[in-house]
Amino acid sequence: MEGIVEENQKEKAHPDSIAELSNLSFGPDWAPTKAKLPTLVSNKKGSTKARPVAKRARRPAAAVAFTPEIAVFFYPEEAVFQRLINAMRSSCKTYQLFDIARLILEKDARFTALLKPLTSKGSEPRKLYLTLIDNIPFQTETTAIDHVCWHHLDQFFETEVKEVDPPKGNFSFVNQCPVTKEFIGPPNYHRYPQLLEAHYASKVSGRMSHEHFLKSIESVKEPEAITQWLEKMRKVARYKLKDSQEGETNEFVSLESVRHFLATRRKDQIIREVDQFKLKGDAILKLPKDIIRRSIEVALERQRRFPIDIATHLRARFHHKHFCMHKKGAKGPYYICAVKRKFRDESTPFTDKIQTLIEFIEQHPMISIAELPAKFLKSSQPTDEANRSPQLEELRQNLNWLIHEGYVAEHENGALFAWGLLKETSTKSNKATQRKKKEEPSAKTTTPLSPPPLPPADDKGFSEIAGNSDPKNESEISP
Repeated sequence: MEGIVEENQKEKAHPDSIAELSNLSFGPDWAPTKAKLPTLVSNKKGSTKARPVAKRARRPAAAVAFTPEIAVFFYPEEAVFQRLINAMRSSCKTYQLFDIARLILEKDARFTALLKPLTSKGSEPRKLYLTLIDNIPFQTETTAIDHVCWHHLDQFFETEVKEVDPPKGNFSFVNQCPVTKEFIGPPNYHRYPQLLEAHYASKVSGRMSHEHFLKSIESVKEPEAITQWLEKMRKVARYKLKDSQEGETNEFVSLESVRHFLATRRKDQIIREVDQFKLKGDAILKLPKDIIRRSIEVALERQRRFPIDIATHLRARFHHKHFCMHKKGAKGPYYICAVKRKFRDESTPFTDKIQTLIEFIEQHPMISIAELPAKFLKSSQPTDEANRSPQLEELRQNLNWLIHEGYVAEHENGALFAWGLLKETSTKSNKATQRKKKEEPSAKTTTPLSPPPLPPADDKGFSEIAGNSDPKNESEISP
């Protein structure tokens, strides 16, 4: 009897224990729940204490990748490329192809960008619209005409400012430009959309994107700002056509009417439709901040990191100029030199001093040209006396002859490398040739044997050359 009473008392002491458990959730932390169980941590004595569960931090939204709408190809400027060719021929130095490509892309004035609109499969080819006054490309005809209206209106019209009555209405605030801090107007004004587009096209288009401009517009509620805008609207412009023809209107009262006149009567004088367009590198900063400029900047940044496209073009240009090209291994970089490399053999006639010099360079691959006199001559004389010594002058003449003849390569950083002694055909290849001759049917006439092939340019000690020195004079370029 007493046990039954004790059990009833325990049930009365926790009347809502089942109700409380029903409100708890045993799912993951990210599931929507009414309540969560606290995390219990046991200490050394065996007691437990509640520890709050840390909230999971939200990941930032991934940046949307830019999708270019214009294909961009980079080429060296003709004058710059010709100066580069002349410098390489006069110095007879060896340069890495990618270093030359980066040297050209380093300055905007050294390259030209070829622009072509990208077209999806099954759609008609797209065009570019070029303004004839300042040679700026646009994607649409509307934006090209707007650019001429806002920036080159004085080419066709004379502008006269007159005073009129200010706008009437209940204006509680005006919008302000985030760039020029000028008051554009209140949104409830009937001409506000035209004022907004005209202000952006004439004063902001080259400094901020259109979307960023609309998001950055500020609203000012001070009465002084509204009064200042009303005073500004007292002055309006009237446009008079300079070269009016018979039957054409001479005066226009708004920019909208001026734009319509140019688009219908002077279209062939302001824009031209093209399939592709060549833009000089130093004119990129003059473009408005639109899709075309963004496509050029993205392509230029990619090529400056890895200039594979312009390097492929330069390789063909150097081949046309009869330059010597070779690689370090099957997957190594290309090297360019105006002198064809030569491999010496046992029968190559050299003087004793030149023979000693080239053997020394072969034994010390990639030795610096500045370290060569001290290590080769082993001179302990002071620097001024050593520079005037006949031995050093003879060393310079011999080294210069080896470089210009192609037996020694002088890299851009001053490292020297000799191509080495021409190796004879290996025993394995000789056996394969003899076996092939035995299998072939005998012939009455025999053909002369061809000379042994040159070994590949995968010599030990042949390292890559990095770094380019930029000339102080921007009009000159030296690799």
